[in-house]
This record gives sequence, C-alpha cells and structure tokens, in this order.
Amino acid sequence: PQGETVLEHRATTDDYGGITGEYHLPDEAPLGVYHLQLQADQRRVGAGGSFRVEEYKKPEYEVVVEAPQKPVRLGETITAKIRANYYFDAPVTVATVRYKVQRSSHNRHWYAPGPWDWLYEPGHWWFASDYNWYPGFARWGCPRPTGWGWHRQPDPPEVVLDNEVAIGPDGTVTIEIDTALAKAIHGDQDHRYRITAEVVDQSRRTIVGTGDVLVARQPFKVFVWFGRGHFQTGDVIDAHFKARTLDGRSVTGTGRLRLLGIEYDAWGRPTETELEAWDLEPDADGEATQKLRIRNPGQYRMSWTVTDAQGHAIEGAQVFLVRGPASDDAQYRFNDLELIPDQREYRPGDTVRLLINANRPNSTVALFVRAENGIYPNPKFVTLRGKTTIYEFLLTRSDMPNLFVEALTISNGRTFTETREIIVPPEERVASVEVLASRHEYRPGAEASIELKLTDVNGKPFVGSTVLSVYDKSIEYISGGSNVRDIREFFWKLRRNHDPRTESNLDRSFANLLKRGEIPMQDRSSLGHLVRLQRGKFRARFERSVQQALPRADMIMDGDSMATGLKSTAAGDEPLLQPAIRSEFSDTAYWASVETDEDGFARVRFSMPENLTTWKIRAWALGHGTRVGEGTAEVVTGKKLIVRLQAPRFFTEKDEVVVSANVHNYLESSKQVHVSLEADGDQLEPLDSSEHVVHVAADGEQRVDWRMK
Repeated sequence: PQGETVLEHRATTDDYGGITGEYHLPDEAPLGVYHLQLQADQRRVGAGGSFRVEEYKKPEYEVVVEAPQKPVRLGETITAKIRANYYFDAPVTVATVRYKVQRSSHNRHWYAPGPWDWLYEPGHWWFASDYNWYPGFARWGCPRPTGWGWHRQPDPPEVVLDNEVAIGPDGTVTIEIDTALAKAIHGDQDHRYRITAEVVDQSRRTIVGTGDVLVARQPFKVFVWFGRGHFQTGDVIDAHFKARTLDGRSVTGTGRLRLLGIEYDAWGRPTETELEAWDLEPDADGEATQKLRIRNPGQYRMSWTVTDAQGHAIEGAQVFLVRGPASDDAQYRFNDLELIPDQREYRPGDTVRLLINANRPNSTVALFVRAENGIYPNPKFVTLRGKTTIYEFLLTRSDMPNLFVEALTISNGRTFTETREIIVPPEERVASVEVLASRHEYRPGAEASIELKLTDVNGKPFVGSTVLSVYDKSIEYISGGSNVRDIREFFWKLRRNHDPRTESNLDRSFANLLKRGEIPMQDRSSLGHLVRLQRGKFRARFERSVQQALPRADMIMDGDSMATGLKSTAAGDEPLLQPAIRSEFSDTAYWASVETDEDGFARVRFSMPENLTTWKIRAWALGHGTRVGEGTAEVVTGKKLIVRLQAPRFFTEKDEVVVSANVHNYLESSKQVHVSLEADGDQLEPLDSSEHVVHVAADGEQRVDWRMK
C-alpha cells in the first residue's frame, strides 16, 4: 500500500501460456490494496491485478428478498418475503428486521437466452421489427432491444413503506405492498419495488440485504419468436413460445395457437383471417414449440394465447413474412425500411441472406456493408421489385466477431436509415466448465471431492489448465463480490462499434446573407407593424417573454484469553455428550492449478475447513489458442448442534463488557445444553455465573450472556 515491493519473482509459462505462484502474507502485513504486475520479457505486454488485505469479521448469515410466488397484476396487493439464513444453511429465528420499500418505473423486455449473450447482450439476434402502427402491437408485441449505446435516465424512486418488525420462526418476514396508488398515478407502466432489509440477530450484528419485486400491468407476458429471420414458401417454420412473469417465473396453464393471414384495405388497415389453430399448452418451464409449413406466400401473424390457473388470458404474437417466386409483396405493409438477416449467428464462409423491406414499392436502397465507427464503404445500390428483396454477401474470417450493415432510402421526401449487426462469434475460443461436488453438504473437516468437466462449444472434451478456487462465500458480503471478471469477456469481449452518422444540408443553419447596405427582414410586433431598433445599422429586435421558473412538481473467540464449553443432553437424564471443538478456520478452503485429461476431466480431493458456512467454488480454464471458460458451484459445511460466540471487537481496561454464546439446535428433538465460560489468566474477570443450563427446542435458538470486567 506504500508502494513498497514485497515480492519479485521470475517464472516461465506452461504449455498453455499461464503461470502460477503464491505470496504468503506476513502476520503483520500492512492493510490496504496490494498490486500485482506482470511483464513479459522482450515484449511490450503487461497485465495487472489487485487484492485487499483488511481486518474484518465475516458475517454469519445473509439476507435475501424473494419475489412473489404467483403473478400479480398492477393494482392488487402483493406480497414479498425477506429471508435471513445462516451460511451453514439454517434460518435466523431470533432477530429484528427493518425494511424500506422504494418504487420506481421498470421497463425490461425478455429475449430468449443464447450462448453468446455475454458477448452481444440478450436479444442481439431479435429478427422482428417494431410494428407500432399495427393495431394491438403494444399489447402482444415485443420491441427490439435498444442497443448497447442507448441508456435511459430513470426516474427517482419513491418511498412507499418503512417499518421494523420481529422475524418469524422460520427466519422470514412477509410484507404486503399495495399497488393501487401506483396504478392510479402510473397505470401506463410496469414498476420495480426495491426492498432494503436490515436484520439484527442475537449476535447484535446488522446484515443488509436488498431485492426487487416487479409489478406488471399484466400478471405475465407471452413471447413469440422464430429460429430464422425470414422464410420462403415450403420452408419448415420453427416457432418458439414462452410465458413468464415479469420476475422470470414460468407460467403454466392452457394455450391456444393461431395462424392468421393478413390483408390490407385501401387505407393500409390490416384485416386478419384465421387459417389454422392448435391447442398448445406450455410445459413446466412455460415454453412450447411448433413446426409448420406454409405453402402460400403472404404476411402472417402467429398468435399464442395462454390462460393461467387464475383465469388470466394473455396473448403474444409476431408478424412475419413468407416469400414466394410469384408473390405480390407490393400489397403488404412494412416499416419504411427494414433489414432482417436469415440466421442468429454465422461462421466465416457462410453467406448472409439479408431481407430488405421498404414500404414504398420499387424503392432504391443504398446498402453499406461493413460500416464501422461512422465510416462507410462505397454503397451497393439495390432496387426492390415490389417491397422486398434478398441481398447476399459472403463472410470471411476477418468479419469475426461482428460487422454492421446500414441501409438508406428516400420515400415521400424523407430519408430513412436502418442498421443491423451481423454476429460472427469466436466459437473456437470458448469452453464450457462444469463443476461437480461429491456432496452438497459436508461435516467440518470432512474430505471433499470436486470433479471438473471441460467441453468445447460442440460438446467435445477440452484439454487445458484449470485453476480451482474454493472460498468462504460470506467474504463477498464484505468485499462487494469478486474482483475477477468473466474470463470469456476478459479475453474475447471484442466487438466492432458503429454509430450511424448522417450529414445533411437540411440540418445545417446559416446566418442571413445580405448585400452590403441591404435592410434585412424584420420581426413583426404584437401590433402587426415592423419594429425598428437603431443599433449602428438596422438589426432585428426579438420580443422575449419572461417565464417564471415553476417548481416541479462471529467473532470466533479462539484467542488465548477466552474459551467456551458446550455439553448437551436430551430433555431427560441422558449422559452429557462432549462437544467437538472446531479450530481449523480458513477463508480459502482450496486453491490449485490442475490439468484435465484427454477426456476433459480433472478431480481434486481436500479436507474442508471447520467453518460453518457456504463455500463458493469457482473454476477458470485456459487451453491452446486462448480458449477459455469458467464454471461455479456451492457447497455447505454444517452441524446440527452448534454454538456461535460473540464479543466486542475491542476490549478496554476497566470496562465492563458482555460476551455471548448463541446455541442452535437443528436436531429433531429438544436438548438441555450446559454452556460454560472459561477465562484463562487474570485479564478478564467474570461477574456472572460461568455455567448456564438452557433448554433449546428442536430447530430453536437460545442466547447466553456473561458480564466481564
């Protein structure tokens, strides 16, 4: 932290270009941020990272906020649950909870997840255009993503609840949120309710947790999408459907699928005719699929209506086009300009079949392929026969990981532009890492077995060097989470950027051009005559109106001076059981670099520390060609009868302090527990009886306090 060098080491990379090393922190290591710097010999290539050395007391429980268990419509009273759970997988049963609820508007559309969302953002492939002119689109349609470069400034939150209550016997607090006022004032939008909960258990420590409750105008939404962007007559159309609530829960019930043919009248208003219909129910994940062939060209709407157990019927739909050799697409209606690729992602060597739609028949479109950073190549001029055409171009390896296509056309005296991103992902550079633990829960000190399975994007074994780290999850509460980025993003989140750029003489402004001595045009006054203002030469005088600015609206006591004993028995006169004293505590259970075998497997074994907590397992893999991937899992170390010790972080001479023991019983029967305090030496003088006998019910908790001088 003072800029002092504490370690300098030379290392040689392994077969995969990686190095490993260790630095043992001294007992009196200075607190603060430590920086690690790497420099490759004879190359101007370097890298760096950092970690913090701090004095801290790890939290013993976490606080989470759970969303409602069933869909709720805006205007109804909804419920949310605050849950406090110890890291050794048991509820906090004695605590006070203070919570605050804040409301803000929410606008998030769901798109079917894909394997490349980490690189291109969810919905990067969304084919459908926004048909805001189509009746009902706002109800059943799904808008396209706005893009990574667009950010909306949110409205400030509104406090709707602030309260303090006791936690329930199951470690939860249920709160009710009335959304009637939000519906009356903001009924045209969805809402997010942010709940902040502060929980104080018998250790007197405050742990904070936050969570969101999403409230929708509709109890759930139905999404419809296709596996391809456009179709020819006779193609197999694979339609996909999903019913989900705003907070991501699946919706089940009954479903009705309809295929509707679209025709337009002389004013461009659509009329629909039902051509086919199917009973199509969502599965347990709220999903459904349907394959069909359409032999007649035309414009269609695929509609899926789902009715849930509460009787809410919600429709989702999408308009799509089927082209044919003799189709009269001049009768269809589109946006003024549309670009639709035929696939989600491509590979080098593939041919992109780009559908170009315009709402003016026989339009001429200037197409800029591989536009980048506002710089354009020479345009390709495409003339539409009718309102649609297909433009094809070949992809090369240099097009990875993406390229942009921009189009421009003029219609009815106006200029229209449209931009599409073509995705060419680096498939050969990403691996899948699966972390498999032999058990979910271990006893303190037990042997754990962790297996790693590495595969490439095609499911074939992946051979490489893998770093495995097992650490106490409670550390993330203190640190704010891991400081290690997604390894795929670190190496391969490389994308071309392009912001459409237009220079137009219609956007330029010029000063009034006059001949020498010429009198310029004047502004009229409110009386209707010209007003002259003598300032050297004649100058126009602007009448200004003045506007008033209106206000808008567990500290483990394993030191030298204190120890506790705990003995337990059943409620009867059974002999006392001697406790096992845990002493091997660690924040890091395991760290190693291992290499997978030819089948992509690696296995490690190690003894778990004696902490009672949840352990986070993270694995990072690196192979030839900088193919990378990562995986994660969690395991727990726990016991059925435990004592947690609490004391002030600082002791001052002559003070009187209170130290505590929290006894937890997770056995099926109640226990009589003898709790004693032993103070070695003469630094601490007990002022109370050193031994207590407490009755702890099954799944119960009791606290014992001692005053000491």
